[in-house]
Amino acid sequence: MKYIIGLSILFFAISIHSFSQQNSRYYRIAEEDKDGRLSIVGRYPIMEKMVTKINCYRFTFDKNEKLKKIEYLKNGKISNGGNLGAAQVKIEYTNGFEIRAYFNAMNAPTTDKYGVYSTRLKLNERNQRISCYNYNGEGKLCEDIWEVAQYLWTVDNEGRKIKSFRVDISGNRILSKGGIYDRRWKYDKYDNIIETANYGPDGNLLEDNEGIAISRYLYDPLGNSIEEKYFGSDKKLKGENKSGIAISRRKFDKEGKLLE
Repeated sequence: MKYIIGLSILFFAISIHSFSQQNSRYYRIAEEDKDGRLSIVGRYPIMEKMVTKINCYRFTFDKNEKLKKIEYLKNGKISNGGNLGAAQVKIEYTNGFEIRAYFNAMNAPTTDKYGVYSTRLKLNERNQRISCYNYNGEGKLCEDIWEVAQYLWTVDNEGRKIKSFRVDISGNRILSKGGIYDRRWKYDKYDNIIETANYGPDGNLLEDNEGIAISRYLYDPLGNSIEEKYFGSDKKLKGENKSGIAISRRKFDKEGKLLE
C-alpha cells in the first residue's frame, strides 16, 4: 500500500511540475509493441475538437517529445476501458529505466491487461528497451498473467526485438504459461512484424499452447494486420490449433475500425 501511495504522489508531483511544458495529441487507436520496440503508439490522429464525439486516446509529451502519459477518453473524459488495460498509463524516465505505471479513471493505481501495477523497462546506451520487470501494488517484483517476472530481449540496430527469453521470480529461464520459451521476430521495411516464431530450450521450433510454432502476418497500406497464418513445428500450415483456425483474415475501414 505504501508503494501505491508513493507512486501516485511521485507521478502527481511530476505532472504538476511539467504541466506547462507538455503538449497533447489525440488518436483513435493506441497500440503497444506494434513495431517491436515496446513503444506505445497512437494511430489515426484526430482533432482536439472531436474528442467529445469519439472514443479516443490522449497522448501527452514533454518538451523533448518524450511520451509522459496516455489516457483513454469517452465523451472527452478519462474512462476505464480501452485496449491498454488501464484508463491511464503514466511514464517516467530515470537512471537508465523507463517506468510505466497504470491508473484507473479515478486516478487510483490499477493493473494493466497483463495483471501488473507497473513495469520497469531497462534501456541500453542507445536508449533501446532491452528488458522488462513486472511489479505488484507493493512495488515488489511479480509474475504477470503468463507467470513471467522479467522479459529479456536481444534487439537489432534499430532497437527492434529479434529474440527474447522469459524469467520467473526466482531468476530462472522458463517456459511461460502460454507455452513460450524463446520467441523470435522478423520485420518488413515498414517496421511491421511479419513473423514470430517460438523455440524451445534445445533450439528447435516449439509449438505453444495453441499448437502454433510460427505465425506470419500481412498488412494493408495503413499498417493494419489483415492476415495471419499459423504453422506447426514442422513448418506446415497448422489447421488443428486450439481454435481450429489456420488462416485469419480481417478488413478495416479508413478510420481503422474492424469491419470483418
